[in-house]
Amino acid sequence: MWDDEDTRRWSTDAVLLEVTRQTDESEGSSLRRRPDETVVMAMPVRTAVPTPMPAPIPAESPPAYAASESIRALFDGYVRVLGPAAKAVFAEELRAIGAAPSRVPVAAVRDLIMLLAYRIPAGGARERFVEESITRFQQQVSG
Repeated sequence: MWDDEDTRRWSTDAVLLEVTRQTDESEGSSLRRRPDETVVMAMPVRTAVPTPMPAPIPAESPPAYAASESIRALFDGYVRVLGPAAKAVFAEELRAIGAAPSRVPVAAVRDLIMLLAYRIPAGGARERFVEESITRFQQQVSG
């Protein structure tokens, strides 16, 4: 690094240092280049042809959400099967998939149904709930 006596700023720019040294040498200054010292000049290279910009990344479409009526019907069916504990269990499983009742992604509805079914103690009731819920959801989505 080199301290400029006029401005008191530090400079490491090779071009600036070389120009300053040349003017100082021509004026008879005490600042001299050592014989083994070489100047490295790193200039940016510009091409005549501009480089093309990369293609923009296509924006992902926002996830489709299940209709609130579908989720409400799923909740009502779950209350019929599980009883009064259904509300707390339903809220817990919604949190497990990272969704709110009004914003359940369509892709996560089957996961939600399976998580809810896992919490039903009776095997026959569990199978009926899964079949009815999936059938009802497919009908509401398709029509």
